Amino acid sequence: MNEVTTESGNVSAPELLRYFSPEIGGLVSVREDGCAYLLRPFRSGVWIKYAEKKPEVPLDKWCANKRAAFALLPYWQKSVTELPDDATLNRWLVDGVCETPDGDEVEPDGRNCKGVPSWLVALKLM
Repeated sequence: MNEVTTESGNVSAPELLRYFSPEIGGLVSVREDGCAYLLRPFRSGVWIKYAEKKPEVPLDKWCANKRAAFALLPYWQKSVTELPDDATLNRWLVDGVCETPDGDEVEPDGRNCKGVPSWLVALKLM
């Protein structure tokens, strides 16, 4: 779960937290060294550096801020640790039925009764 591989190789810093961001349509891994990486679908599992702590912000304060923001996320964003594979996403694009990140079946452009969007909507594929 904690492994992050970029085009430059594996990231060695331990993971502080991981969550799904519907705003950017991807999985975010926040690392203890002050960097955050983003995984989007159809990238062969390759993460990209998404953000980095500003030099003037102490690392312990940055980590505390990230933990506080994480605590405010809806349950389903915190429970996502992996993205669906490309074959599954392709199937959902043509099937007329899609899962939500919390496991319910909905229309590809829909949401479940708790307001959780389909994977295709969450990943900005629809």
